[in-house]
Amino acid sequence: MPMAKLQLANQKAQDPPEDEGCQEKIQEIKQDIIKNKEALSEILQDFKYDLEESE
Repeated sequence: MPMAKLQLANQKAQDPPEDEGCQEKIQEIKQDIIKNKEALSEILQDFKYDLEESE
């Protein structure tokens, strides 16, 4: 879902600069995506270690 938000924000940013908050919003969404990727990576690492321990 954040990727769709990022695409929409990027499209808005390419339009005439009516809303100066677009670039700020894009940066916020990118940061959210980075945080989500980091959290998912951590969860996957935990699963990997749990799986290795159970073998």
